[in-house]
Amino acid sequence: MTIGRVSGHNCGLAGDSIHRVVQPTVNEDGRKAPGLKFGDPRVMALWVALSLFTRLIQGFRHRDLRRHVADLLGVESSYSAAQMTYDLRRLRLKGLIYRPLRAHRYFLTPHGWKVARLMTRLEARVFRPPWQLSTSALRPCP
Repeated sequence: MTIGRVSGHNCGLAGDSIHRVVQPTVNEDGRKAPGLKFGDPRVMALWVALSLFTRLIQGFRHRDLRRHVADLLGVESSYSAAQMTYDLRRLRLKGLIYRPLRAHRYFLTPHGWKVARLMTRLEARVFRPPWQLSTSALRPCP
């Protein structure tokens, strides 16, 4: 499905660009890049955590991002360092973050910032409000 240009949030991302982020792809050098599925709680927590680091000039470290993602998931002990490493690899292979040689810090790319911003806004403004309404309708009135 070709979406064309996503203009609802003025993010400047083409539909094909978003498709490459959420679907598994193969890079030019033959490495497989797993998709970052929209709606997956771990991925959504990752987008929100990345949006916290957009303005950092010195970048962010593995443990800093892991702490934020774990807090957002509410399961600090079960979000392991290996899971964080896997998520960072997915982000790096998709071109959303980069790590300079011999550095222990990651930096969000301009494309990564646009994608993180779009995903968090879509979740917060489009998907969360109807979900909250539907779950509040199921609660018994006092």
